[in-house]
Amino acid sequence: MISSTCSPILSFTQPKAVMMIRAVRNPKALEKTTSLKMNSSPLKSMKTSILHFFSNFFDPPLNPSVDPTHVFDGNLAPVDEMEPTDCEVIEGELPLCLNGVYIRNGPNPQLQPRRALNLFEGDGMLHSLRLSNGKATYCNRYVKTYKYLVEKEVGFPIFPNMLSGLYGLLDVARLSIFIKRLVTGNLDILKGIGVANTSVAVVSGKLLALCESD
Repeated sequence: MISSTCSPILSFTQPKAVMMIRAVRNPKALEKTTSLKMNSSPLKSMKTSILHFFSNFFDPPLNPSVDPTHVFDGNLAPVDEMEPTDCEVIEGELPLCLNGVYIRNGPNPQLQPRRALNLFEGDGMLHSLRLSNGKATYCNRYVKTYKYLVEKEVGFPIFPNMLSGLYGLLDVARLSIFIKRLVTGNLDILKGIGVANTSVAVVSGKLLALCESD
C-alpha cells in the first residue's frame, strides 16, 4: 500500500524538479535578458506616444457624425446617375389615370473625401419617378452647381465643408488653399458655393433646386 502510493508521487515530482533546473540553468543570462526587455519597453512606449501625438495633431480621427465612410453608408451611400429606367410593378397595378412626376432632392457626394463631410454637404441629386399610363419610370441627375462642375473637372474636392468643421492642421491648410484660389481669381465665388441639395420649387415654370447655404 505504501509502495504503490509513494511511487506515483516520486515519478511526478522528479521530472518536475528537472524541468525547474533546466529553466534557470543560467540565471545571469536570464537576468540580462529581462533587464534588456525592461529597458526597451519605456523607449518603445515613448516613441509610440510621440507618433500618436503628432498624428492626432496634424490629422486627428474624425467624429462619426462627419466621417464620410460612416455617414454616407448603407441607404445613404452615393449612387451614380441613371438613365430613365422602367420600374417593374411587383404587386397590383398602377391606375391609368394616375399621371405625374415625383421629384426628391438629397445629398449625394460625387467625390468621396478623405476628411470630414457632414450629411448636409453632399452634392445635390434629383431623383424622379414619373407615372404615366400605368407605368413608372425612374431617373436621377446631379444638380449642376458651380461647385459640382469645378470639382468634376479637377477630380478632387476643392470647396471647404464648413458644417463639418476643421479637424487638425491639414483641414486648415486646405481652407488656406481655397482662400488663395479665391484671392488669385481661380474661383468665382459669385457663381455660388452651395450644393443645392435641400428641396425643390417650381418658379415661373422652372424647377429650382434649393439650399440654404447659397
